[in-house]
Amino acid sequence: MPPAPPTGLLAWVGLAAADQDVAVEFYTAAFGWQAARETDHTRLRHAGRDVALVYQQTRQARAANVTSHWSPFFLVPDADPAVERAVESGATSLRNPFDVTGGRVAPLEDPAGAIFSVWSPRPPGSPEPIPGDAWWLELSTPDVAASEAFYGDLFGWSYEESLDAASIRGPEGQIGGIRRAEGRPAWSPCLRVTDAEAAGRRAAAAGAASVGASEDAATGRVASIVDPQGAALSLLERR
Repeated sequence: MPPAPPTGLLAWVGLAAADQDVAVEFYTAAFGWQAARETDHTRLRHAGRDVALVYQQTRQARAANVTSHWSPFFLVPDADPAVERAVESGATSLRNPFDVTGGRVAPLEDPAGAIFSVWSPRPPGSPEPIPGDAWWLELSTPDVAASEAFYGDLFGWSYEESLDAASIRGPEGQIGGIRRAEGRPAWSPCLRVTDAEAAGRRAAAAGAASVGASEDAATGRVASIVDPQGAALSLLERR
């Protein structure tokens, strides 16, 4: 049996969609991904590798008019004690841990209000973690130091500091950054692409609700899209 992946590695970037089939149709058309349907979610694949998953929003979320949204899932050895530890550190459990195809998962809201999930693989047939070079994660929060402490304790992350920001170093290298920002705290997954403008044009042709002009940022050149169901996604062309 292969060794368990290390705690704090990015397991998945997932889309909670109001209509899973509509989401899958859009993203396969926009990015040339292939869809692998499971009982309770769809894995999106590119060049033989998993890159994301799409799952149906709960009835409660749809009734509350929660917008479709992307969020990260981080690896832990066991979801249940990870949730307990997170809650002891000030997080809010949004749903008790539950089993899905290939793993056990639990959604959480960190102490500042950003939503993420923990994922513990459950063999047989557990999917491998998605490639680390597929995504860059950005956490916006009003208190960078507090977020560093929370996630560092939960996942063992370390950080490289800069003014009002920090880069996140996970068990296999940098996975993203934390920056100070006002407004609702949130994780913003950024899909890595070779050409942000070209990727934006493909998304527009596939039916994106909006596509922003690409612009330079500290991490590279970035374009933002909103999919047909209102989920925002950044496209990152690294320098």
